[in-house]
Amino acid sequence: AWFRAMEDRPSYRALAGDFYTHSHDLPPQVGGCQENGQNTDFRKAIDGESPAAGAAAWKLPLPTDGSASPLEPVGLLGGNGPEEAAAARREAARQLLSRHQKVGRFCLRGKGSRGFPPVGAGPLSDPYASPSDDADLAEAVDEALRGVVAHLLGGDGVPVAEAALGVLGPSAWKRSKDLSECLGYLRDRVSVPRDMSFPAARQLRAHLGSYMEAAETCAA
Repeated sequence: AWFRAMEDRPSYRALAGDFYTHSHDLPPQVGGCQENGQNTDFRKAIDGESPAAGAAAWKLPLPTDGSASPLEPVGLLGGNGPEEAAAARREAARQLLSRHQKVGRFCLRGKGSRGFPPVGAGPLSDPYASPSDDADLAEAVDEALRGVVAHLLGGDGVPVAEAALGVLGPSAWKRSKDLSECLGYLRDRVSVPRDMSFPAARQLRAHLGSYMEAAETCAA
């Protein structure tokens, strides 16, 4: 009851991280944390790779029934109905739009070069990485991020392939394989609460994943 009461406070929700962020940022910070090789299903569910123990993977459509999950802090959603989901999608879109140039360059790290000297942090951390200088790929990434924002605002939470506005543009279609890697680089590094709230991050990860699936289908 105490934890549930804390999660009902907006001031607490604004500071709370999600399980994915904690699982990846705490080990390099505190040291001595090593995976024991057990509970693989739970790890995959936290990383959005597959559903397990009632948790939804990062795939659209996301459930909006408010059911509890041991692997997603659903209490931090502040409600999980259609209206709350739409608000979360708007927040994710707003965060992308407010930093669109920096986010685009960050995505290009997915096809750029690793930083040197390497840092002894987690595998997702590479502060000295260099983004790709491929102008065509940069145009494809920009086009794709615009598509993701459009889908967040108007797609009603359905998979990209099922929405007319989710069709890949010409630049994104030509570089679909590389584009998927760039979007994946961003998706795997969305941090809560640094970048946005948990509800918004949940929506953004799923929408980026759905756009990646569409790109990979074109590349096949």
